[in-house]
Amino acid sequence: MKYSCAAAVVLLAALAAAGQPPARPVRSLKLDPVPFDDVSDVLRVLKRTVRFTLAEDAPEGALYVDFYNAGKKVRGRLETGFGYNVALRPEDKREFQFGVQFADLDYLPLGSGPKDHVRMLLKLRVGNDLMTVSATKDIPKSVFDYSKGIGGGQFPETSGTATEVPLFYVVTNATNFKVSRTPKEAVDNHPDAQVAIFYFRRGDEPVR
Repeated sequence: MKYSCAAAVVLLAALAAAGQPPARPVRSLKLDPVPFDDVSDVLRVLKRTVRFTLAEDAPEGALYVDFYNAGKKVRGRLETGFGYNVALRPEDKREFQFGVQFADLDYLPLGSGPKDHVRMLLKLRVGNDLMTVSATKDIPKSVFDYSKGIGGGQFPETSGTATEVPLFYVVTNATNFKVSRTPKEAVDNHPDAQVAIFYFRRGDEPVR
């Protein structure tokens, strides 16, 4: 049996590709540094912003937050997230910017905000300003009270899957802050603390 040179090249390329690990679903993920002289300090506002790039377009997706208190989830995802859909736009949909802000409503009253709560603002920018969406929610301090010390950080790019990307975590009310590489580690490493974990989910599947 004879093979052409072109066929041999195709076969070798296919065999080489089969032996390669799958491409990472997340190309880059970076938590922006907090400016040293940010005015949010004097206002007691907590801000975090992350930029991430996916390997493939994500025309539909959602952002959500899981809150944990002493190792137990205390608030469902459906109450603390939102979705987007830019499927009809032809532009690239791989780059995202996501930000969260918390305001202490006991220190900085905002409208009719309830006592013993913090106001959370979630904001997402899709692509090159294809769409910007946001949502607010008042969170009881029994769930998350960042006035009692703050720690946390971003998750590594490799922790993401094809459908879900853990972005970063914030820890408060802890006796010891530890670097964590996965959401499970963030919870397990802070058994006495309140932990907020922020995620991106690709597609139109309902958030669990």
